[in-house]
Amino acid sequence: MEKLKIQLENCYGIKNLKEELDFSSGNSFAIYAPNGVMKTSFAKAFQDLSNEKESEDRIFWDRQTIRIVKDENDIDITKEKVFRLRFGGASPTIQTLPRRFSGLNAMS
Repeated sequence: MEKLKIQLENCYGIKNLKEELDFSSGNSFAIYAPNGVMKTSFAKAFQDLSNEKESEDRIFWDRQTIRIVKDENDIDITKEKVFRLRFGGASPTIQTLPRRFSGLNAMS
């Protein structure tokens, strides 16, 4: 997998995110941002993908939620290509990392 295409709408507070991550020049991405900018929501969407569960917007139930995650060939990413790590702390956060063949691409 060289690219990861992500589209999230009305997904755990994420109103609209459409991004393509290019792994052709490296095998990892770091998502680093202050509290409150939807890092956990992003991770929850990938956790749902790995659990074969539909994502949702927990506040606005009437809005249609879209979660599309595909590779560079527009093939859906399956749960087998998602790896989750749980970090310690008072309230553990689930981080989700896409697998690249037998290696890992870090998105944390």
